[in-house]
Amino acid sequence: MGAEARERLHEELADIRQRKSKVDSACAEPESLQKQGGKIPDRLPITDPQSRTNPNKEAGFAPNNTPTVTVDIDSGLIVGTDIHTSPVEEKFMMGQITQVVESFSMEAEPKELLADGLICSGEKLAACKDRKIDLYSPVKLSVDSSHAAFAKT
Repeated sequence: MGAEARERLHEELADIRQRKSKVDSACAEPESLQKQGGKIPDRLPITDPQSRTNPNKEAGFAPNNTPTVTVDIDSGLIVGTDIHTSPVEEKFMMGQITQVVESFSMEAEPKELLADGLICSGEKLAACKDRKIDLYSPVKLSVDSSHAAFAKT
């Protein structure tokens, strides 16, 4: 066997070992989730077993993670980060506040919170009110066309 053939064989074997390692990692993920009391997903990506198959913003589905970032507005410093397997990022907002308070040994939670439009919901407004935090977030307003002030004549 020539040197070129041996090199090609070496590359093919290395690729097979890499693929087997990825498959083994993916196969171990459901057991790990079960031990942690987590839900075993219907689909588990082999390329990144810790990600989940979620909707893409452009349409379709693919292995995705959802990063969240918390920034101190006054300084512009990133004070909290996390990666989630759920595409529903707004459900992690209150946990991010707790994480920042604990990480920086703050004596109290912030009095104000600025968030993007996905975060604003009645549930988040109520949670912030309970914790005495003013939430500032854009809200998409819809206009009822049947309302007399907006009706065409």
